[in-house]
Amino acid sequence: GTREIRKNLIDFSLAFEKFIKNHPKSKIVLAITGKGGWGQQIESKSSHIKILGYMPENDMVALHASALLLATPSFYEGFGMPLVKSLYVGVPVLVSQNTSLSEIAGNAAILVDPQSIDSMYLGLKKILTNTKLHRQLSTNALIQAKKFSWTTTAKQTLNIYNQLFTKY
Repeated sequence: GTREIRKNLIDFSLAFEKFIKNHPKSKIVLAITGKGGWGQQIESKSSHIKILGYMPENDMVALHASALLLATPSFYEGFGMPLVKSLYVGVPVLVSQNTSLSEIAGNAAILVDPQSIDSMYLGLKKILTNTKLHRQLSTNALIQAKKFSWTTTAKQTLNIYNQLFTKY
């Protein structure tokens, strides 16, 4: 995707920096991907935040699989393929409570208020410091991922087209 204002990366990076400040021995790194978009660009001098830029799809698979969590604290969002890809590899997710992503993530997610740095910080803290919760969210992610497939999407789309065709 692209790094845009609607992705809420600046406030999320502040929430992440708060997590690191309160957990100084943590070796966790926030990896931000995506090509530069419109609006304010995120920059960081923190050794705990890496702005990777655009990554080819093949490299993203390994990044998703090695992540402790996927954070999408967007102000608004569409379907969210990165979210589904993370679910497929059992990665818990942190998503905004006010986007479509909360429905897609189901019970594999911690929901946060994207307007609140404290809410995002507390969400990070829950996932990253509670091993039992992390394990449960990971299990839930694998179960939730089974709800999404291209075959199911194609069948449901064809069904809608057929309903519309017979209606008119």
